[in-house]
Amino acid sequence: MSIPGPEHGLLNDFAGKWKTTGLIRAANGNPEIYVHGYDSYEWWPGNFFMLHRADVFIGDDRNETIEMISYDESTKSYRMQYFDNKGTHGLMTARFDNNIWRYQGETLRFRGGFNEDKTIFSGTWEQSGGGNWHHFMDIRLEKET
Repeated sequence: MSIPGPEHGLLNDFAGKWKTTGLIRAANGNPEIYVHGYDSYEWWPGNFFMLHRADVFIGDDRNETIEMISYDESTKSYRMQYFDNKGTHGLMTARFDNNIWRYQGETLRFRGGFNEDKTIFSGTWEQSGGGNWHHFMDIRLEKET
């Protein structure tokens, strides 16, 4: 029988409910768009998988996502399989190094981390387009107590 390793333990900082706010900057003639809602993270029984739920509004558009996060020993990275209420699904990978979380997907990537007391998680999303990566969104999750 296997037991969760220290890599699984790094996900403990995410556990709980978070108030989410963000901003998609104005670009290409489109106005800036505010993001607000909630994220929650909870361990699946056995503590090998973490269930992430997001319920946020991007402007007036409600987006609900579930994601299962696991650690892949063979690649030394986290796998993040997600599904949303728009019929979108996909896979991202994540790595943790020097207190920075980096997520990588096909057209999105993220860089960010926690404050000292682990009550705020913030960072920047980038989106690919035209062969380059461009700033997409700033995001901030504040842990509810």
